[in-house]
Amino acid sequence: TNLGNSCYMNCILQCLAGTTKLVEFFIKGDYKKHININSKLGSQGILASEFANLLLDIYMKSNKFKPTYISPIRFRKIIASLNSIYRTTEQQDCSEFLNYILDSLHEDLNENGNKLKLPDLTKEEELKREKLPIRYASTIEWERYLKTNFSIIVDIFQGQYLSQLKCFKCETTSTTYTSFSTLTLPI
Repeated sequence: TNLGNSCYMNCILQCLAGTTKLVEFFIKGDYKKHININSKLGSQGILASEFANLLLDIYMKSNKFKPTYISPIRFRKIIASLNSIYRTTEQQDCSEFLNYILDSLHEDLNENGNKLKLPDLTKEEELKREKLPIRYASTIEWERYLKTNFSIIVDIFQGQYLSQLKCFKCETTSTTYTSFSTLTLPI
């Protein structure tokens, strides 16, 4: 059900509700073992628990013989209590909402969320990394990323891209590996 101008939320919730691995994780209750109640950036599991309740509503109230719809009023109230942007019934951007939901669920479920940020690589470490094959260096950087970011959201929705600068004179390269959960592509 559209709650005012909530189509931005509804389209994202429908997409997430169609993500089989995510749905199974929440409906089976596996998420409960992964909630990080001490995460400074999360909601202490409030959003993750409410997302599980929403998915249960979607999948328990509807089936192929009796299709129906739900009204995500309670979920919207939780979202509004956690982020003031969503307190009004004004239209919002669905990609921003997707990023907010994925980031918030990640922080609620981030098993390594309480660990200190890793220090930047030293110049010597960077030079060594540049000499490695990209596939190997990328794997090292991804493992480094997982030391402070480990959740089902990372597993399903995140990836890594690299950006490389190369000097035309000396051919020295500088490569940066960055995680992403959404990619914007021009059409």
